[in-house]
Amino acid sequence: MRETSADVVIIGSGAGGGTVAKELAPLARAGRRVVVLEWGARLAEHEYTGREVEMAGKLYFENGGVFTRDRNMTLAFGRAYGGLTVVYTGTSLTIPKRVVERWGVPGLDWDDLRRRSAKYMEENNVHLQSEERLNDNNRLFRLGCSRLGYRCEQFPINVKGCRASSLCNLQPLPLMVKGSLLADLIPTFDFVNMIGGECDR
Repeated sequence: MRETSADVVIIGSGAGGGTVAKELAPLARAGRRVVVLEWGARLAEHEYTGREVEMAGKLYFENGGVFTRDRNMTLAFGRAYGGLTVVYTGTSLTIPKRVVERWGVPGLDWDDLRRRSAKYMEENNVHLQSEERLNDNNRLFRLGCSRLGYRCEQFPINVKGCRASSLCNLQPLPLMVKGSLLADLIPTFDFVNMIGGECDR
């Protein structure tokens, strides 16, 4: 068994853990040992094929097919170096105030969350797609909404050089197309990454 010690241990390299790692970068630069534990694999760029069946087992927990308790729907959990940010579609939204208020979590303040979201969006190139970058699926969806009298708006995304392929959840070009913790945050700092580790307590 391999033993190691650290000043700070972060469990998970995804949206939560990766963001914490970024914020703790000054500690690492100052000589503190910051360890990021991740049980998913760190795939090389050529290993991202964009083929759904092939990539599901490599990027998702249980191949992306985890049932809710009542088995009415499935949930997809990313399991890779970069966590969920490797397999999400690039959509970047600020949580609505009404949702935070409904949760009623003590100390959770919507204004604070909004400021943090604005910081993230600025740092990670979150933007709306230009008209020519909208693919046929999105154009048809927007047309259908318009004809039915529904309001239709774009989701802000952090995609660079979008090819409008609808394959962002499989991230065929992870380091060049979609922003993720893998591409944008973790490698820029001196962290130790333990790939394949699983924490049980």
